[in-house]
Amino acid sequence: MLNCTFVISEAQSASGLRALRYAREVEGTGQVVAPGNDKASVEACRRNIKFNGSVATAKVESKLADARVYMLTHPKEFEMSIADEGMLMCTATDMAVLCGCNGEVCYSKYGSYPLKAKYCHEMALQVLLECIEIHANRYKRYIVPVLSVQMDFYIRVFVRIYTVRYLPGFGPVVPQECSDCGKKYNMGGPIWSAPIHDQDWVTSILSDMKSMKARYPAFDRISAVLTTISEELPDVPLFVSLQSLCATLKCTSPSSVVFRSAVINAGYRISGTHVNLLGLSMDVLNECSEADRRASCKVVTTRCALKRLEDKTVHSLNGFLVDRLADWRALRGALVSCLALMRRKTEIGAISSSDANAVARSFMQNLQVQYLGQSDRNLCFEILECLTNSYPDIVMSMDEFVYVICEARDGEKDPQCLLLTFRLVERLAQCIIFKKVKPHFRS
Repeated sequence: MLNCTFVISEAQSASGLRALRYAREVEGTGQVVAPGNDKASVEACRRNIKFNGSVATAKVESKLADARVYMLTHPKEFEMSIADEGMLMCTATDMAVLCGCNGEVCYSKYGSYPLKAKYCHEMALQVLLECIEIHANRYKRYIVPVLSVQMDFYIRVFVRIYTVRYLPGFGPVVPQECSDCGKKYNMGGPIWSAPIHDQDWVTSILSDMKSMKARYPAFDRISAVLTTISEELPDVPLFVSLQSLCATLKCTSPSSVVFRSAVINAGYRISGTHVNLLGLSMDVLNECSEADRRASCKVVTTRCALKRLEDKTVHSLNGFLVDRLADWRALRGALVSCLALMRRKTEIGAISSSDANAVARSFMQNLQVQYLGQSDRNLCFEILECLTNSYPDIVMSMDEFVYVICEARDGEKDPQCLLLTFRLVERLAQCIIFKKVKPHFRS
């Protein structure tokens, strides 16, 4: 409960709706001044004041005046700055600009360049927060976000303002290309990368709302948004789209429930986001390094290599995987599994020469190695190495396959892939020499 009254200035009040709500719903409101420089809006505001009864008439006053001039000429009535630990609410409605449709305009207005991506609405919140932070820093102050929401056609943030001395910031150094997909980085920002909500505050507001459910006509929607926000990961900026992630990895998209379960069972955190129903925030992309992913592939390969299988089963598996090499959505899994089959020992069921021939022909028809990401190229070179080591007669019987090997290594720059290509070329040269001396050589 508030024990004092205060005066509120509702600048550019238009029809006066917010001014009337302040007067009727906010405890401690003594007077609401609604200045505006549009005569028609002021007349509409005055009519609405009369329609809302004696409480509105007594508390709300509409004035035809420039809001800036009015506040400067009445310095004793209004506090022109936000007190330390005070709260600021800021709303932005220019979503097209903030979401990347016109990056130059966003940079001129907010000092940040947005990216047009699935997470553009969340990035809009972070651009706005960073803009407020930059302006606060000019006065030796900083912000702590309490709640940041994207609703319908606008975004709204609530932040507390504090005073403190600031130190220069610094950021991580990134390479020219992504180590996972091999693509160039898109440059955007700067954005707010710290938590955009105060989870304790959100939980408290949600609890208070539930205790006064009858006072909120839109309770179901507000409750749903706040509940989703309370479950978001506070330290993971920018969500990912499962569909986009699977498209990058060239695999079939699993259901959201299966994917969430897999991430949680792997020991990582995952949550949804109120900005996008299909968005997922997770720390697996931050913590799972390339070495971890290679180790996972190695575990899969080892398990497949040790399990005994009948020759008919191996042949069926090989045929299935050969077909999958033509499906870009399942390419990563097909490459890993093909490599596992080719490394199997004869005593537990290895692929035959005809199966190896089918792999080689599918490889020639469907794969352009240098168009793939670094991890996929690495797997391709390992498969080629297995073919040249274990089935040199097949490799040497297809002149075009030798050309494919040479073409695959042309332009390669990744150090790990280059090491594989050096071994591959050395083995290929040995095969050519032995073919001239012993045409029927089989290692």
